[in-house]
Amino acid sequence: MTNQHHTVFYTGVTSELIPRVYEHKTKLYPKASLQNTTLISWSILRDSIL
Repeated sequence: MTNQHHTVFYTGVTSELIPRVYEHKTKLYPKASLQNTTLISWSILRDSIL
């Protein structure tokens, strides 16, 4: 994910992409959302994270 100006790039792995994006967009965890990363810049869907 990235912020509006593309100056922050957040990487992560999740098995639940839609809920995780929702958490970022609604700032569910305020301290983790300090950089305003609300835009998906890239995603790859796989059957397994292994």
